[in-house]
Amino acid sequence: MERIVRYLASDDMKGRGFGTEEGRTAARFVAGQFEKFGLKPGGESNTYFQKFGNGFNVLGVLEGRKHPDTHIVISAHHDHLGEKDGRIYNGADDNASGVAMLLELAEAFSKASKPNYSILFISFEAEELGKGMAGSRYFVRSGLYDTKKFRAMICFDLVGGNLFEWEDRKVYAFGSEHCERLSKKLSSHIGQARAVSDYLDVTKVGVYLIEPLGQSIARSDYAGFRDAGVPFVFFTTGTPWYYHTTEDDADKLNYRKMEMLGRFLFDFIKDISQDEGQFYFSPEIATDRIDALNIAKILDGILLHKVSLTLDKRTEKYIIEKLPLVKRMASGEVSMDKQLIQWLTARIMVIAAKSRR
Repeated sequence: MERIVRYLASDDMKGRGFGTEEGRTAARFVAGQFEKFGLKPGGESNTYFQKFGNGFNVLGVLEGRKHPDTHIVISAHHDHLGEKDGRIYNGADDNASGVAMLLELAEAFSKASKPNYSILFISFEAEELGKGMAGSRYFVRSGLYDTKKFRAMICFDLVGGNLFEWEDRKVYAFGSEHCERLSKKLSSHIGQARAVSDYLDVTKVGVYLIEPLGQSIARSDYAGFRDAGVPFVFFTTGTPWYYHTTEDDADKLNYRKMEMLGRFLFDFIKDISQDEGQFYFSPEIATDRIDALNIAKILDGILLHKVSLTLDKRTEKYIIEKLPLVKRMASGEVSMDKQLIQWLTARIMVIAAKSRR
């Protein structure tokens, strides 16, 4: 995966801006890899591409053995911010890491026994700031595939970093709460991963936590699929300090964690690709006390590392004041306060953005 990240995030690729020649080069690279792995073209006119405006989505299909017309969608986005004022935004974590993960899994599944359901691998364009996930939303609306026959959607965006320096094994999984069966399967695989000594710490979190202004302000390409009622899981290591800066370079990524995540994802996706049970999407979900517990753990970590984070006194005081209440929510002593949990999540992201090393 490191080789792919270094190629896509090189200065020669000039940040893979939407509608640029380098963006098209990235799309052609992904298509070439799909062809190399033996995936069938999944785009328009028997090609790997779906064109929209100046952009291209790239699609490859691994046909299922029992249910070839029902798909599991595996996705990332290959665009980044491009060049601004002569400075290149290489986008190694955002989202060359996700594309590398997508291709790693495409290759692995192409060599494995055929799944029961087809797997549709998609690299979207125009996800980035100002584009509003245009590529994935266009795909969902286009009618190229019947979204009612999408079993689940798995999305990768920023999967190579650490939200904080001490989270070198942490990965966050958002959104499974919208599908009970998918959520239970994810929990099972998380438990298996944690049973080994050198484990990957995958943490399930409610997607509402990163959408304090509502679903109209989504964080990645899962948005259009959610709107269409497709169960989804959004995997990310979070937005580190170099997010959307010129310092998002290949040298900063945690490739060991990426390899561990790749193995986890292969097992998880293989499970849902073989399972014959039905996945039902639930648009309305209740806040979960486990979300309060996970936020409390992060806040404890911030206080523990407050010196290295150069945490300001006002923020420290606020966390110390609210943390006992969050822990009481987690234990069930008091009712969940969704707005407070969302606000604290936003504060955590701000602290992470300021935690440059």
